[in-house]
Amino acid sequence: MTRLISKPFILIISVFFLLLLNSCASKENSNCPEGAICNDELQTTDTGLKYIHHIHYPKTRKPKYNEILTMHYLLLGDNGDTIANTYKLNEPIGQPLLGPAYKGSIEEGLRMMNVGDSATFYVTMDSIKDENLPFPPTMRKSIKEIYYVMKLYNTQSKAAFDIDEEARLKKRTQAQVAIQDKKIKEYLKQSSLFDSTKRHPTGLYYKIIKNGKGMPAQLGDSVSFTYKTSLLPKGLFVDESKKGQPIGFVVGKTNVLSAWQIAFTQLANKGAKISLFSPSHLAFGNKKFQNLPAFSMLHFEIEVVDIIRKNEMK
Repeated sequence: MTRLISKPFILIISVFFLLLLNSCASKENSNCPEGAICNDELQTTDTGLKYIHHIHYPKTRKPKYNEILTMHYLLLGDNGDTIANTYKLNEPIGQPLLGPAYKGSIEEGLRMMNVGDSATFYVTMDSIKDENLPFPPTMRKSIKEIYYVMKLYNTQSKAAFDIDEEARLKKRTQAQVAIQDKKIKEYLKQSSLFDSTKRHPTGLYYKIIKNGKGMPAQLGDSVSFTYKTSLLPKGLFVDESKKGQPIGFVVGKTNVLSAWQIAFTQLANKGAKISLFSPSHLAFGNKKFQNLPAFSMLHFEIEVVDIIRKNEMK
């Protein structure tokens, strides 16, 4: 999934990637890709922006302002610090190309690139406004110049990017089903829970801790329950019923997590205690929720306090 962000993502990595891009040699280099122009010369624009256009494809598309650029980049300080590295995200990020904030800005550099290009841009700290810095102002004292090492994969309108992003997200979500099923199995085996846990056809793993009485809730029934949530596989606490007090919902009238819907209508009856080991597609899916990252696998400990049948409700 390509991530759309508005500010660089702060990470730590070595300067290996800068050396790698700078290894693209001059025009005579036999390693230069077909259809590209390779150059290792430091150049300067009329506005004072210094750059090296390592690899340039003159016939590919050039980005326009307000388009979404799909790219990877390293953000390095001249003191050797790595400020940001999108390669740690495993996939390119999507970032809007805004108009230049000042002469010689990085936006001017991005506008010079074509799809497929690699380049390094040199921007002095003095020319950057505080609000545009992706790191604390205190770092200004140790850095005089910033190196933007860029690789541009695509440029497109916001509408086109969103369509492509939806397709990528769908593909990744489908792939996560098998990946997470394996991870949950491994967690259960390592925790000595696998033999006592069952798997629902949807991929939800569950363990009945205490049997209740009667039938699970049906459409229109009101369910009250307590819960505790933790993040798999590390077991980090996420959330629980406030002060241990039960919460409730009416089946079919309130949107709840798919894992909960399955548990209350198929697996757990009044008085039952159940543990759920849920893959992300039965929880919050590919969306972030509060402090939970996208594609979070969750462990729910639930006790069904009461079930009021539809025909008993006033």
